Amino acid sequence: MRGDSDKLTTLLRGGMFPLAYVYPAGMRETRDLLRRRMHLVHIRGEAGDRESQRREEDRRHVRHHESRRASARQSDFEVDRPGEPGV
Repeated sequence: MRGDSDKLTTLLRGGMFPLAYVYPAGMRETRDLLRRRMHLVHIRGEAGDRESQRREEDRRHVRHHESRRASARQSDFEVDRPGEPGV
């Protein structure tokens, strides 16, 4: 604890301690609205990121199953011919 108080004292003496800004009473409601808006924008951005990731995973899943189906269809048409080794 003593170390913390020494650091604070040094910062205060050197003028390096940031001063707090107290919003005027008439501006506090606007400040609170802006904070709330920024929070909501942040949440919306995260939700959009998750949705994009989900869509990409869905596309990969569909591509994987389409390629498996194509392989299965191709093997259905491969027929062993007499005298030729099977593929």
